[in-house]
Amino acid sequence: MSRCAHCVPAEIEELLHPSLIRPAVNTSQFAGVVPESDKESGPVKPNASVARNVSMTMAPETRARVIEDRLARTMQVPKAMHSLTKLYRVGPGPSSSHTMGPTRAAQRFKARNPECKFFQVTLYGSLALTGRGHLTDRAIINTLKPAETKIIWDYVKVWERHTNAMKFQALDGPDGKVIDEYMAYSVGGGAIVDDSSRGGAPNTPEGEVYEVYKVHSMREVLQWTEREGKPMWQFVYEHEGESIDGFLRGIWATMKDCINRGLLATGVLPGGLNLRRRANAMYLKARRMQPVFARNIRLFSYALAVSEENANSGIVVTSPTCGACGVVPAVLRWTAEMMDNTEEEIIHALAVAGLFGNIAKTNASISC
Repeated sequence: MSRCAHCVPAEIEELLHPSLIRPAVNTSQFAGVVPESDKESGPVKPNASVARNVSMTMAPETRARVIEDRLARTMQVPKAMHSLTKLYRVGPGPSSSHTMGPTRAAQRFKARNPECKFFQVTLYGSLALTGRGHLTDRAIINTLKPAETKIIWDYVKVWERHTNAMKFQALDGPDGKVIDEYMAYSVGGGAIVDDSSRGGAPNTPEGEVYEVYKVHSMREVLQWTEREGKPMWQFVYEHEGESIDGFLRGIWATMKDCINRGLLATGVLPGGLNLRRRANAMYLKARRMQPVFARNIRLFSYALAVSEENANSGIVVTSPTCGACGVVPAVLRWTAEMMDNTEEEIIHALAVAGLFGNIAKTNASISC
């Protein structure tokens, strides 16, 4: 299963914890896997844009240089709080980094090669190791249809830019030569970057850095509210512009639709574990109970409805990820019913929730 990097990037964490490294095996039997003899060795060149295989065969001094180099680059990354349109994203579950992100990357590459009939996609790192369970291959193949797509699972190579790396190649035939190639990295929350990008803003090229918010901490936000005498939702609107209101209303509509679909659906979830959907039965049970006893069960049924839609590859909203997509919609609908909130109040609450998520994303990570 994927691992959350709370303090250091995932690739550094793997270097620091040898117990997490898979033992050396004969990888020649796996398509797309780099043999041990081809692994990079020797000192790390500063700022070198190369792929590095994390291996127990790496000398201790080399490992130390790799850690130092990667930590230095991590500390140099500029903090920039982007628009909430970069936080709330709409797309298929069950994973923002392993399903939604690859889907967006495939859409981008398909737009570059609209007439291509044959694609080859290589998945690396965590995408290769957990991609089947996250339906990564199915998402990419469905996006690139009607073209024929071959998926290669590279379980060994780890790219320096990010562990969730994928290489898209357009071919001139079933086994033909490469006519176009694109490296993309799914960095969490449905976001995609490539070797030339550092972020992006609404309706601007991915390669451009666009900082919507000039502050990066909750302390600064609270200082603004005290100084201006305004609530947090107005902080969002003043920095994003009035267009954010329409965007958030669209996000709320998608969340409500997702809850309703999940409450109506029954049957078994995909994945081979034979898990039955429970949101429908839970919601019906709550309707037969006294209100004072039904409140918590109803809240749980809303969250479960969205989570089950996510597990079924349904359309969800990252809030801020697919894995957490059930919490915000459930709480907002529950409070709307219990406290008789207006649509306006719900939209403002969604703006504040996004602000909290944005601060966490900027100063830590939502990538797993």
